[in-house]
Amino acid sequence: MTSWTTYSIGAPPNADNDVMAWAAVAASSPMPIKGNFKNWESIIRNYNRGNDEFSEQDLEKLAKGFKKSLSNVCYDWMLPRGKVNTCE
Repeated sequence: MTSWTTYSIGAPPNADNDVMAWAAVAASSPMPIKGNFKNWESIIRNYNRGNDEFSEQDLEKLAKGFKKSLSNVCYDWMLPRGKVNTCE
């Protein structure tokens, strides 16, 4: 091969293609993405519609687990890093 072109969105690879060095920079210069969040319960209920794979009891257990996990992510990661103003 005589030449190549590198395209990068977010942190560009470094000159010697050191993956670890690139990963360290990528955290502070991530690829720009846009996402939408949907209510997890509506996703599960949509999936469950007509399948009846989850009982109401299952949905309540899932709800408690999701709420706990999301709360942990918010308080332990997002709030300390200033990604959100509140976890309420």
